[in-house]
Amino acid sequence: MTVTVNAVVCDGRGPLRALVQQRNLTSYREFRREFDRVARRLDRNASGHVPAPATVQLWMAGQLPRDMFRRRVLEAMFPELAGLVPQQIDVAAAPGSPRALGEALKQARTVAGVSQGELARECLLDRTVVSKAEAGQRMPSRRFWAEADIALAADGVLVGAYDRWAQAQDAPRSSVRVLARHRSGGRMAVVA
Repeated sequence: MTVTVNAVVCDGRGPLRALVQQRNLTSYREFRREFDRVARRLDRNASGHVPAPATVQLWMAGQLPRDMFRRRVLEAMFPELAGLVPQQIDVAAAPGSPRALGEALKQARTVAGVSQGELARECLLDRTVVSKAEAGQRMPSRRFWAEADIALAADGVLVGAYDRWAQAQDAPRSSVRVLARHRSGGRMAVVA
């Protein structure tokens, strides 16, 4: 079966395969070289984003990447994919861990096309604060998340994710206090 997607003729196995064949990027080595070149053009600090051969095969089969930066790279390589790659910030897992919240920040920054340094300057912070927040090594204050949300035009997604994360962090403490009060006959016990 042959399908046309955004003026790209597809063989039913995914639009990326047809685009790669049209551009003569038939070997993994050629695809990887072009992907790395475009990734570095989008973000000079890009490293670790070059996909493995098995990942490229999944993309060729029609399963596009979930990583927002890789999606941007593919869109830059193949503008015909622009309608097929959604530009949204996925924060479903954000309340679970600082790493997941940092990934949401990185996605929002990447979608906005802003570097870590530019975001840091906008929030009047050092770039390492943004870097460590994205890596989940440091959890900045709510003020940072609110400013980053505004700077990246994330429509409240980042500050909302931070608030859910902070609420999840307070939940175990409040249940310990209730348990301590219950065991001490209604009086609040000191919990170390």
